[in-house]
Amino acid sequence: MLLYVTTESGFRSPGLTISPIAVNPSLLTFVEEESDMTEIGMKGTFMDGRLRINAAYFDYTIDNFQSKWDNVSAREYTAAGAGNVTQVQGGIFTNNDAEVSGIDIEYAYVVNENTVLGGSYSSNDSEYAAGSIGYANNPAYTGFAAATQDVSGTPVSDAAESSLNFYLDNTVPSYWGGERYTRYNVSWRDERTSAINSDVKIKALYLANIIVGWRSADDVWDASFFVKNITDDVDLSNIQGYYSDYALPGGSGLASKFYAGNTNMGRQMGAQLVYNF
Repeated sequence: MLLYVTTESGFRSPGLTISPIAVNPSLLTFVEEESDMTEIGMKGTFMDGRLRINAAYFDYTIDNFQSKWDNVSAREYTAAGAGNVTQVQGGIFTNNDAEVSGIDIEYAYVVNENTVLGGSYSSNDSEYAAGSIGYANNPAYTGFAAATQDVSGTPVSDAAESSLNFYLDNTVPSYWGGERYTRYNVSWRDERTSAINSDVKIKALYLANIIVGWRSADDVWDASFFVKNITDDVDLSNIQGYYSDYALPGGSGLASKFYAGNTNMGRQMGAQLVYNF
């Protein structure tokens, strides 16, 4: 068994936001980010090498965490002075303190010479510190800089707070030579709230995959067939940004909340043939 403690420090340089729209200069600059990380963990093998377990706890403290906010409602600045409130497409950065902590556990157990069971569990908690302020999409904003919102305690990203993974590997001799193998994989992530808008929920997701293949005795040829996301479960993976105006071709802007987002891939089936020189 190996026990370890790791400490690291990180730094990201300050910068200046380049905006396609002239806004209040005070919105453009952001300062350096500094972080301190501590990780405590273990790596061990047990039961005469048949069981392997790795586990770790980590904690990040981030000062002046640099966050990018998209589609911000801000006051335009022109040669004649303050202009209209518009939606800035692209990011404007802020600095806030934040914390990230969690645990990672993975294991593999050799059931017999043909079968291995394994899996992992991850849990992480990330949030902005008290008093944190982020920019917002608010077309009703009437100030002279940019719309803001209190983001204290909200997650710093759309990453799932908990996730599980389980796999089974089975390998048996093939009667025509070489070996046949089958791998089953099931994963789960929990429901979470969008970091952009707390009203948007990203539901829990289950994914199941299977791979069936044959490998030659000399490891030169490897042929397999796979099915990924067997249940064809598709849902949001993250929210990219949101828009207050959605313009139809030939029409006027419509007040709405259109969200741009990404989803996971649907069911995929395929085959793979590998030749190793």
